[in-house]
Amino acid sequence: MVFLLEQDLKTLFPEKKTHLIKKRIFRFKNIINFFGCREQKISEKSNFPIEVVLDVIRSNSLKNYKNDESVSAFLQDVISTDEKYYSVADAYKALVAVDTAAARQKVDALLDTDSHSDVIRKSAITYYGSVVTDKNYDRLKELVAYGGTTWDARPEAVNQLTKYVKTKPKTVDLFVDMLRDNSRDVRRNAVRALNRHGKRTHIGALDELLARDPIVSRDVRSAKKNILHPPKKPAKKGPEKQLEEVNKKLDDIRKLVK
Repeated sequence: MVFLLEQDLKTLFPEKKTHLIKKRIFRFKNIINFFGCREQKISEKSNFPIEVVLDVIRSNSLKNYKNDESVSAFLQDVISTDEKYYSVADAYKALVAVDTAAARQKVDALLDTDSHSDVIRKSAITYYGSVVTDKNYDRLKELVAYGGTTWDARPEAVNQLTKYVKTKPKTVDLFVDMLRDNSRDVRRNAVRALNRHGKRTHIGALDELLARDPIVSRDVRSAKKNILHPPKKPAKKGPEKQLEEVNKKLDDIRKLVK
């Protein structure tokens, strides 16, 4: 089985060196062993590498651990004690989904934490997009502004602002303004946001950016294509369609009652 797994990994990742392939196999085997000890709480699995436990938590759907004190305690311990930047970043993103209150208490400290590629600060910014409130929206606007946070972390604030477009449509105007930002990564993420939420009136601004910064041409072309020719949404089937019909009837009843 391990031999077949190694061959499969070499096929999927031909550029990887042998020791990296073996590392993937090691983590795969650890995950198998992890699931063989389900009766133990997450926080008691100290004999497993932290990366493996985080892999399992993510792959097993975070909603299954919502408000689980054991998982929350484990994640907070990783954030407080682990020396690996990426483990801390992954643990915080998981904590936001598992225990919002605990994540809120740690967000300010993590925003002040330096790390490779600013991965920890970026993970902290995801809190403001995952917990949708007016206060967090205002905080994201502060972070995305020039000087609001570090150069590498600002683009993540753009990504998190996309989660407010539905409730705050004027957020799209912010993305248009960001096309003139000094940071190419901010500009690129703004283009990607317009790819999903832009309108035909934004084509001119995208063309202006393309003329100034050809390096983002691929993202601009993709955004213009989706704006001009929006992809068709897949037809709803089964329970989802029935739910939509019920909601439509309820809306009709509400109109009659008014």
